Amino acid sequence: MLVLISVFGISQVKENGGLLPDICNFYKDTHQNKKTKEWSDPICCDLHVTIPIIWTLIVTTVFDLY
Repeated sequence: MLVLISVFGISQVKENGGLLPDICNFYKDTHQNKKTKEWSDPICCDLHVTIPIIWTLIVTTVFDLY
């Protein structure tokens, strides 16, 4: 949990009512131009699509360890 807070930043956690922000939205906000809606690099769009799949695998694996 501490690692995730470090990645997102304390201020973003506070702005989200003490909860971690959605990782997909966080990635989009940090890799897509807000005015033009263009990705900072073409691969970012592909990665944005795969994030939920990877995130699910990580969470499933962590919970399986316990």
